[in-house]
Amino acid sequence: MKTWLKWVLGIVASLSVIIGIGVLNQMNKQEQLKQEMMEFVQSKEAREAIETALKNRDPQALTSEGIIQNYEIDKDTVKYNPMGAVMVKVYVNNDKRLRINCTLIKDSDGKIEVSGNSATYQLVELLRGSDE
Repeated sequence: MKTWLKWVLGIVASLSVIIGIGVLNQMNKQEQLKQEMMEFVQSKEAREAIETALKNRDPQALTSEGIIQNYEIDKDTVKYNPMGAVMVKVYVNNDKRLRINCTLIKDSDGKIEVSGNSATYQLVELLRGSDE
């Protein structure tokens, strides 16, 4: 084999190894970020913030008198927001049609709070019907 061909193959092999290491490193960082977000969302403080948001919509939430009896965080929908928050979907009463999309953020004091949330039409109507 000619010398220049050996050099070209060596360079191509080296570049392939470098690119492969870079891709694996990036995949590892993304997995680590996902794990950190899951820990954040499942923390006691995040659950308290979500429960406060639910009680703002239904003052009797999570009690036997409330419309909102229980909730579940959809772990598959946890996403990082470029503004530094974490977005997640919360299902109410084991019904995927009754959903609240929450944005969780850690404030300057380190306290987790829901900075914004929106409910599905079905949940809004269910809660509105309880006011009448």
